[in-house]
Amino acid sequence: MKTQFLLTISIFSIVAISSCKKKDDAAPATTTPTTPASPWAVKTSGTTKSLYAVCFINETNGFAGGYDGTLLKTTDGGSTWAAITTTASNTINDIVFPTPSLGFLVEGGLVGGFYKTTDGGANWADAMPNSSVNGLSAICFPTATKGYFCGSNLEFDATTDGGATSTRDILGNIGNARDIFFVNDSVGYAVGYDSYNTTDDKGRIDKTTNGGKTWTDQTSGVASTGLNSVYFSDLNNGIIVGEGGKILKTTNGGTTWTAQTSGVTKTLYAVAFSSATAGIAVGDAGTVLSTTDGGTTWTTVNSSTSESLYKIQFVTATTAFAVGSNGVIIKTTSGGK
Repeated sequence: MKTQFLLTISIFSIVAISSCKKKDDAAPATTTPTTPASPWAVKTSGTTKSLYAVCFINETNGFAGGYDGTLLKTTDGGSTWAAITTTASNTINDIVFPTPSLGFLVEGGLVGGFYKTTDGGANWADAMPNSSVNGLSAICFPTATKGYFCGSNLEFDATTDGGATSTRDILGNIGNARDIFFVNDSVGYAVGYDSYNTTDDKGRIDKTTNGGKTWTDQTSGVASTGLNSVYFSDLNNGIIVGEGGKILKTTNGGTTWTAQTSGVTKTLYAVAFSSATAGIAVGDAGTVLSTTDGGTTWTTVNSSTSESLYKIQFVTATTAFAVGSNGVIIKTTSGGK
């Protein structure tokens, strides 16, 4: 009986030790990395044409434009989009609305176009039917009557009467201007490339203090790096983005520009701010960067898309839209962070 009892204890001990050994030797638990939740949601645009422009009049009514004169409108905050017919046939590169009823768009190509609406975008008419301009890339209206637009081959045009008439001039040293931004009706900036051919071309920054009558070349400090977009929060603080993830910042009205660390090498096409500190930059392959300190530091954000993003606009402090290749439209209601 004693022998049987000892045998039972021995067997129990062996099993217990074996079980403990298996538990101790078990491989540590592993977790599968997860992609951070995205603050951006993809919206159905109804087109596969690449989109290069977006502009909202208010939180519900907005427009997106792009390849082959594609122009879309939403009346429900971007949930649905409908095509609008215009006579534009080249790529729509930019859209602005100085007032809820008065709007303008520009198109690129070998010959540019400048279109105007006076009924909130229901109808669009060629504002320069008898003029021939180079391809246009950007437009900015600091007031309801004063507007400026730029493009290739030193193209620069200005209007002081809400687009009824315009004057044509030379835009400094920028052979291929990509963007233009006026802080007020006299102080403005243009960025782009040395020439129309952007391959290995030097980035350019020009500044005017007299409404575009004369331009001064500024030192970008980024030779052989094209620049695509510029945004100023006030007269002193501005951000420029461009090729290779380049981000430049000024705090003295463009007298000096300092390169910031973006954390990416993909080309950035557009930048916008909702305040002096909060901003978003977008670019190739769904790249979205966020800053909360005026552009000194940037954080990569999950955009919910791998499509390239060409334009970004804040509608409110928290609501923003970005558009891009293959008709992609994404929206955030949390400031994009």
